[in-house]
Parts: sequence; C-alpha cells; structure tokens
Amino acid sequence: MGDNTKESGSVTTHVPQLRVFRDVAGYCGVFVCSAYPHWLFMSERGTLRCHPMSIDGPVVTFTSFHNINCKKGFLYFNNEGELRISVLPTYLSYDSHWPVRKVATKSTPHFVSYHPEAKIYAVIVSEDEVCKVLPKMSATGDETITLDPVERDDRFIYPTYEKYLLQLYSPTVWEPVPYSKHEFDSFEHVVTMKVMNLRSQETITGRKPFIVIGSSTAHGEELVSRGKIIIYDIIEVVPEPGKPLTKHKLKLLCSKDQKGPVTSLENVDGFLLSCIGQKVYMWNFKDNKDIVGVAFIDTKLFIHSATSIRNFVLVADVLQSVTLMQYREDMKTLAVISKDPFARNVYATEYVVDGQQLGFVVTDAEGNIVIYQYQPEVPESQGGKRLVQRCDINAGTRINTLFRIKCKPSVSPLLSREMRMAVTERRHATYFATLDGGIGYILPLPEKTYRRFSMLQSKLVTGLPHAAGLNPKGFRMFHAPRQASAYPQRNMLDGELLWRYPLLSNKERCDFAKQIGTSQSLILDDLMDIERNTAHL
Repeated sequence: MGDNTKESGSVTTHVPQLRVFRDVAGYCGVFVCSAYPHWLFMSERGTLRCHPMSIDGPVVTFTSFHNINCKKGFLYFNNEGELRISVLPTYLSYDSHWPVRKVATKSTPHFVSYHPEAKIYAVIVSEDEVCKVLPKMSATGDETITLDPVERDDRFIYPTYEKYLLQLYSPTVWEPVPYSKHEFDSFEHVVTMKVMNLRSQETITGRKPFIVIGSSTAHGEELVSRGKIIIYDIIEVVPEPGKPLTKHKLKLLCSKDQKGPVTSLENVDGFLLSCIGQKVYMWNFKDNKDIVGVAFIDTKLFIHSATSIRNFVLVADVLQSVTLMQYREDMKTLAVISKDPFARNVYATEYVVDGQQLGFVVTDAEGNIVIYQYQPEVPESQGGKRLVQRCDINAGTRINTLFRIKCKPSVSPLLSREMRMAVTERRHATYFATLDGGIGYILPLPEKTYRRFSMLQSKLVTGLPHAAGLNPKGFRMFHAPRQASAYPQRNMLDGELLWRYPLLSNKERCDFAKQIGTSQSLILDDLMDIERNTAHL
C-alpha cells in the first residue's frame, strides 16, 4: 500500500491510499482514497472492475461499516472533514464497464426521452399483435381506408404486426406509471419521438417541454402512406391513495395529419421542424392547441435525420449526404447555407463542440465517422457552398445514433468551484451507439495532446504485436463508397490502440515515450484527463 502524506502545521500524518473492504453490498475489493477516488471490485467471475466515485470530491479515508440502520455499507471522510455514512445501491450491477440496471418492459423499446419538468421518462415500445383485418381503400375514392375483418378456420396461422404504445416510466422505482399508456392506431408506426422545449405562453421563460411524436401509417404497397405529428403534455393530478406514481397523466394537445410519413422531428429555437419525404417544414405551436406552418424548403431525395443547435439545422439525406440550413425568424425563411457535394448513405448526424469551434459528425453505411466544418474562408469550400471534410476514421461497424454530453472538468477537485468553472473548457463528448451493441465516444483534443498521441500511435502500430498480424492503421482507414468521393483527411486517433499503452510494462512504456521525445508520466496524465472528462456513467 502507498502512503498519502498530509501536513497540518508541524504534524505530518500518513493516510493509506488503498483500503480493503469486504461485503459492501455483497462485493469485495479495494477502495482508492485520493483526489479522484475509485472502486475496485472483484466480481464473481474473477474480473476486476474499476468504477470512479466523483459524487463527493476527494476522499481522505474509507472503511466498511455495518449495523441495523446501514446494512453492508461504508463510511468515509471527504476533503472538507465531513463524515459520510453511505450504502451502495443494490439494484445496480457493478460487474460491467459501467454500473447497470436492467428493466424488463416485456416489449420491444424503440425510443426513450427524458421530461425534465415531470422527471419522467417517455418510452415508445411495440408488441406483436395478431392481424385479423385487411386494409382496403373505400369505393368512394376519397382515400378513406377501411379495415375489413378476415375469418379463417382454426388451423390458419394469422400474421402479426407491431402495435406501438407510449408508456411513462418513473426513474425512482423504474416501473410504468399507472394509467399512462397510450396505444396508437393499427398499422401506425412511430418513426421518431423527442421531448422538445417549444414556445409556450404558460411559463415565464416562454418555453415548455412537450412530448412530440412523428408517425407513419403503412397499409401496404397499394395504399399511400400517411403520417401524423402528435404532441402530448404531462400534467399533474391528485394521486390515488397509496399510488404516488398516479400523479402524472398524459394529455393530448395536438394530432395533425400529414401528407407523408414524418421521418424526423427537431426543436429549432422554440419552433418545431419536421421532415416529410424530401420536404422540411417549420411549425409554430400556437396556443398549445395547433401547429401552424411558418416556412418550408425542398431538398433532394428523402430526409431521415435532423439535428439542430440554436437556429442551425443539419439534415441528412438517405443518399445525398448532409445539408446545413439556417432558420431566420425575422424573415420566416429556411435557407441552405452549405452542403456536402458528394453522395453518402448517412446513418446519423450530430455536432462536435470544442470551445468556439463547431463540427458536424456524420456516420454512413460504410462504417465511417466523418467530421465536417463550415469554413467559407477555405478555398475548397467555394465560398462556403461546400462543407469541408476535416477528420475521418472507420469504426468497423455501422453507427445509428449519436448524442452529446458536456465534458466533466479534468482539473483538480481541490480547487474551488469558481476556479474549476473558470478553467474548464466548453467541450462536449459525442457518444455513439452501434448496430452490434457497442458504445463509444468522440472527444476533441488540444493541439499539443493530439500531436503527442499521433506520434505515439505511429510507434504503437509498428512496435506492438497485433491480433492475427492485422494492421490497425489499415483497419481504421476511411472507406470511400465511390471513387468520386472526397480524399481521406484522417486527423482522428484510434482510442482503442492508445489505451493499450497503460497495459504495457514499465520498460516498454519508457521506450515508447523516449522514441517520441516525452515522458510516460505526461502520456498517462493525458490519458487520465480523457478518462475524467468522459466519466459520466
């Protein structure tokens, strides 16, 4: 065990940094007392799991504790000299990379979004239902669709279809809120669902969160597909006796039919943006009753994704890459600012925020991650008409969703809160999820750190043995879908390869550090800063 030396006047005390614990919430392991405390769990399968504890800052000392009021718990002193008596949540499993809790829905979840005012999660799920009807168009020709019942003998096997439902979940007990389920019509598929802060006269701020849903009704290839924009509000009522979860109810505010399937929805400065086929519409939610169109624009083929930041919108076409738009409220116009001229089968879009710089992340069907920037002063942008490709890498799998989280401060928690806020940069970590069940993140780096890691990555590629003799550099190369596509820019590092550096022996780490003209302590500090910036879970 190492010693942590602390001086108080003329008295010097030594506090062990490593504290062994047994049977804390059923787990055994070691607790690391430091400015960045960590739990080291030894699982039942013999795997060592490391989880940070950043809820209370530095921890001076720690020990396990058990009595009738605190069963299988622990106590510790923080940096302020305050004693905390705590327990680990038993509903979480720590035998994984992140603490995990599984919630059984008995259905297939599709979308989940958090309502900040009601502190409730809205979840879209689907259940298989036996289909005993046949949709047909009415004989009058007014596009009215009727569902004719179909009867067969007992040996006939009926087909099934997905029946979509909206359900509210309470994060305190992770159970469905009673009487909050809403069923959609037969053959109506929910394509998108988000909680948006739309403009409202009911609040002082002029914004209020609503549950906005875009749906598509598919009755077969012979009938025209239509869609809907549905807006719900979560209201509070008097709960039933003994059922505190019944205080939240769903209230339908608006349900407006559209001429096509609503493929994407987004909040743009308090207005509602919807994508219907190749058209992009801007709506104003008026008097919390109806949506009124204020602007629209035609695009290329089929828009399936839209991401906004302030009054800028990045829309993704199914085959024609991405387009950057801007909405001007004073002129009520939605105009195209710039676009990617090359064809690309886009899967998901998001933003990269690094201080004053803004980038656009795009993932495609080839497994590429591409970052664009709007730079009208660069010659290849042709005066801002084209988005400039700045970074690219191949993830080896298809990424279908992206989201941003503000980075945690990497400075010492011993500083005051005002000092930490002053030195913390405005950086966001862009997380992504893949179709094969993987989760990762993209993090912008300072120039010096990037240069150091770039040289280290080059040495690790040639100096380490790789699985089956494969080349990680070739694996991460940009896969161009067509010959006419833009040239690869690289400029993005392979995090999986860099995280192999701490696992090397001390001699190997020193050799690699000397080859690039730095020290292993500086490289390890940079890696720990990345770990602390992204320690959200």
